[in-house]
Amino acid sequence: SSGINAEWPLRPGADSGVKPVQFSSRRSTSVGPGSSVEVECSAIADPAPTVEWYKESGGRVEEVVEDDRTRFSAQSAGHRYNYSLTLDNVTLEDHNVKYFCTLTNKLGSTNSPKTTVYVNRLNEHLSFDRMPRNQTVTSGDTATLSCAFNRKPEHSGWVFSATTSTDCVQLKITPKKYTILETGDLVIASLDRNDSGKYTCYGWDEDNNIYKHAYLSVNCSDPTSGPINGGESYDLTIIILAIVVVVAIVI
Repeated sequence: SSGINAEWPLRPGADSGVKPVQFSSRRSTSVGPGSSVEVECSAIADPAPTVEWYKESGGRVEEVVEDDRTRFSAQSAGHRYNYSLTLDNVTLEDHNVKYFCTLTNKLGSTNSPKTTVYVNRLNEHLSFDRMPRNQTVTSGDTATLSCAFNRKPEHSGWVFSATTSTDCVQLKITPKKYTILETGDLVIASLDRNDSGKYTCYGWDEDNNIYKHAYLSVNCSDPTSGPINGGESYDLTIIILAIVVVVAIVI
C-alpha cells in the first residue's frame, strides 16, 4: 500500500534489508474488569523481526511471557508484520499498566510506543470518592481541599474563581504555592486574602462529566501587639505600682 511505501527506506534485496520501523500503535485503551484487552505492535522489516513484549508498572519494566491470562499472536503480509498481546480476565491490578514491544532483526531493533491499559472499576460511571468541603482558614496557613474519583478519568483538575471575580481560571500548579497530590487533593500553601474564593474539582471522560465546588475563606491573622512610643515598651502594671508606692511614702 502507499502507506507502507512511504515508510520504506530501502528496497529489499539480496544485499540489503530494513531495520524494523514502527507504523501504528494505540496509546491507550479502556476496559472493564473481567474483560479482555488486546495491545498491537506493527512494523515493516526485512528480514523478519523477532518480538519481545514488556510491561511497565510503578516505574519497573519487566518482560511479559505467555501464561493462563496472556496470549501472543503474529501475522505477516510481505514485509509487514503485525503482532498482538491479548490479556484475558483483566483485574484492577492491571490498571495503568503500560505495554510495548521490541522488534529486532540483524539490522537493529526498535521499541513500539507504549499502550496504557485503563481498567474501569466495575464498569461504574465516574463519581466522587471524596469531595472538597468549605473551609475557613487563617492567612499564612496551608489548606488541603480533598478530591478523589472512583476511577481514573481521562481529564481532571482544579478551577479557581476569586471572591471578587466571576471569572474562572485553570489553576497554574507551582511547587511553592499549589500542589495536586496523586490522590487528586489540592494543597495551597502560604494562604492570603487573594486565595479566598470558589475552588472546583472536575473530572470527565466519554462516560461522564462531574464537578464539585468548595469555598475557601481566608481571614487575616490576629495582629500582634506592637511597641509603644516609637519602639519603647512599658509594663503598665509596674508603672501603676510605682505610683502607688510613691504616693504612700509621701503620705
